[in-house]
Parts: sequence; C-alpha cells; structure tokens
Amino acid sequence: MGMHGSSTRQVILDNVKVPVQNVLGEVGKGHKIAFNVLNVGRFKLGALCVGQQKYALSEGARYANERKQFNVPIGSFGAIREKLADVTALTFASEAVVYRLAGLIDDRLATLDQGIANYYVDYQKGIEEYAAECALVKVFCTESAARAIDEMLQVHGGYGYIAEYPIEQLYRDERVQRIYEGTNEINRLLIPGLFMRKGLHKTVLDPALESTAAGPFGAEKQLLAGMKRIYLELSGHTIRMFGAEAAGEQEILLTLADGAIQIFALESALLRAEKACATEMGNKPELYRAIIGICTFKSKQQFVHAAEKCAVFLGDDTLLQSIKALTVYNAKGLLAAKRLIADATSRAEKYIF
Repeated sequence: MGMHGSSTRQVILDNVKVPVQNVLGEVGKGHKIAFNVLNVGRFKLGALCVGQQKYALSEGARYANERKQFNVPIGSFGAIREKLADVTALTFASEAVVYRLAGLIDDRLATLDQGIANYYVDYQKGIEEYAAECALVKVFCTESAARAIDEMLQVHGGYGYIAEYPIEQLYRDERVQRIYEGTNEINRLLIPGLFMRKGLHKTVLDPALESTAAGPFGAEKQLLAGMKRIYLELSGHTIRMFGAEAAGEQEILLTLADGAIQIFALESALLRAEKACATEMGNKPELYRAIIGICTFKSKQQFVHAAEKCAVFLGDDTLLQSIKALTVYNAKGLLAAKRLIADATSRAEKYIF
C-alpha cells in the first residue's frame, strides 16, 4: 500500500549458531535490548511524524493559495482556513512532546559516567525509565500525523487522490505508522500501567507548571491542574476496584491512556509556549497565545471524552460530576485565534513555529 522504498523483508533463522564473539549483550537477556529498541523507535517515529505534518501543511497551504473557486483562492474560505489552523496546532503539540521527551532523555543520560564498565547497561536503564513517554509520543504523533495528512489531502480535493501530488504518497505511507513499533492499541495499554508503577505525579505532571497558574496562560494551567486531578482519581478508582486484575480491563486502560496523552501533550505545549513568550519579540507572543488556545480547546474535548467514558465504565456518577466541575475552560476568542494562525500559515505557506 505504502512505504514502497522500504527494504523490509522476512528473515527466518532456523537453528542458526552464533559465534561467542558475535553475541550482543548477555545470552538470555536479548529481550531487554529488543524492548529498548522499541522504546527508541517509538520516540524516533514521533519525530518523523512531526516532519510529515510540516510537509503536509506546507503542501496544503500552497495548494489552497493556488487553487481558485468562484475566482478566489480556496485558502480564503473559512472551511479551509480552519483546517490550516487545526493542523498547525496539531503540529505544534506534536513537536512540543517530541522536544520535551528528547530533553528528558538527554538530561537523564547526561548523568551517566561514560568511563564505568557497565555504562551501556545504565544507558539502557536510563532509556527504559521513559518507556511510557515513548509509547505516549508514538501514539499522539502518529494519530496527529494521520489527522493532519488526511485534512491536507481534503484541501487538495480530487487531486489529493492521484500520485501526481505528494500528499497522496504521504497518505499511503502514514497508515502503517499506527501499526508498527507496537500498534497504538498495545502502546495505549502500556501507558497506564507504566505510569502507575513509577508514580504519575513524579513524571508526566510537572509540579513547577502546576504551582504557577498565572500569567498569560493562567486559565490553561488551571484546566490542566483539573485534568491531572481527574486522571489521578480515575486511575486510583481503577486500582481500588480491580487491584492486580486491572491489567485485564483493557477498555478502561485505553481511556486512561487517552487521558494521560492529552495531559502530556497540553502540558508540553504550555511549557514550550510559556518559555518562548519570555524571549520572543514582535507578533510571535500573540501567535503563541493563539496556538495554545486552539491546543487547549482540542485537548479538553478529547480529555473529557476519555474521562467520561472511563467514569461510565467504572459506574461512578460522582466522578462524572468531578469531571464537569474540574474542566471548566472559557475558550472565548477561539475563532479569532484560528483565523490569526490560518492567516499566518497561508502567507508563509509553511509551518510558522
């Protein structure tokens, strides 16, 4: 279907003898290396998806300026402009989670002493500490790329369906990304368990951001704090109800994963925008505020959907009331924010951040 340039092939090893000098790691512990390769692969796939989204966005914006209907570019129509704004927001959030995870892993590996004998063992363990975040980035970025590419193909209309335009190849190549490196369903099932074991409040939930619900993103921080409280209530309720059997409640785990994904994505976008606004000049801070408004509105919608579904599965009406009370967010100015981002993207004909 896609990935026609891939050299992927089936290789069958039947009673193959490996010389001692060619053994990688320790005999019987190869699975640890294999699993860690998956962790890194998931992270790198997320980064690849960011590039795909940028390429798709630039192709869509350029085509929208070229294609005319009723003697005006289709990029002047609100239906098209909203797509440009939404895809820009998806790309911003995807880029934010990739940068954040890269920083977390780099900081962890920088603490290692490269001169010790077991350096690579400790290196492997350092990456394993972020297995949940790698799975999370893989799911969020592959699904964001799917949405972005699909929307930009839609901008192309029928031309997007023929091989003459690059968006057609992007559409074909993208589909497998939600399957390899572990299907998105498998990755979702991994996320809640990994976070429960190491303590979500010590990893995904950034205490520095949570304690400063003020400034230009005060409302977004308050929403994020509410999302975190809800997530912890839902995950705690799940453990109390099912105990060690929670791993078998896949439908519930999938909703918890979706909640964690939205928390991590929104927090990453906020951290990035807040840092950028402190140094950027001109109209860039206004663009950052606009993109955060779009990201927040979307994250809230998806988080509430996942949280309410989880609460219904758990059969707890009190949790449903908490969700409504803790996710209040005034999205006033959303339309203006989308139009601002769409205008900037249309003029640049590329990703603007």
